[in-house]
Amino acid sequence: MEALMSVLLLAGPLCALLGAVMAVARLLGRLARGSRSGVLGHAAVALALGAGGWLVGGSLGIWVLCAPASAGNLCGLGGVLGSGPLLAGLVLVRWAWRIGRDD
Repeated sequence: MEALMSVLLLAGPLCALLGAVMAVARLLGRLARGSRSGVLGHAAVALALGAGGWLVGGSLGIWVLCAPASAGNLCGLGGVLGSGPLLAGLVLVRWAWRIGRDD
């Protein structure tokens, strides 16, 4: 489990950063094209999707990493700082790709 937690703690924040950068880039692209209508709505949707992905990913990560009897007292960090940001980043990347296709 230590190897999985190490990978999650490295990949999770990087994926969240990538998702956030892609979402902001898509929103700025909409503003640059003069499409001001709906930008705040899209930003609210991105924020809600990211928070929901973080919550679901963190909960699942905590559930999986803290299930074994040998799990230490820091097992929740893998979920909160690893799988939570990982799922949030993946959701944001998918959302940014989707709104980019709609333009």
